[in-house]
Amino acid sequence: MADATSVAEQRVIAVAGAAAIDMTLRRPPLDWIGSPSKDHYTPEMFHKLEDPPELGLGGNGAAAAYVLGVLGVRVLLSGPIGEDAAGWLVRDWLKKANVECVGAPASSTMFSLLLVDIVGWDRGCDLAVVGCSLPSRGG
Repeated sequence: MADATSVAEQRVIAVAGAAAIDMTLRRPPLDWIGSPSKDHYTPEMFHKLEDPPELGLGGNGAAAAYVLGVLGVRVLLSGPIGEDAAGWLVRDWLKKANVECVGAPASSTMFSLLLVDIVGWDRGCDLAVVGCSLPSRGG
């Protein structure tokens, strides 16, 4: 009978689901969202963040695939990952966890902005951005 390690290494799990970049802003200024858009910048438009933005892997498919990959399981992920800057980052994180991304690239990669207040509670602002235009690898 094979030991547990060799069984885990022989298995292949296919995961289908979303893959995204999550950007978390902790303690953002209360009035920074909702300002009218302008075509110029003034000093009043800039807000200091107390904590640097945090980037992380998001999406139900990518999260599950990442954990399985880190545990040593061979994983294939099929999800919408674009050939854009966000997609390159997602693919790199997954590759380091031994996850193989399969399927045709999407037009763009999902990106979520999460706002968290001072006590660690989500303010309820989760902006999922899809279809954004980022520079392509070719220039």
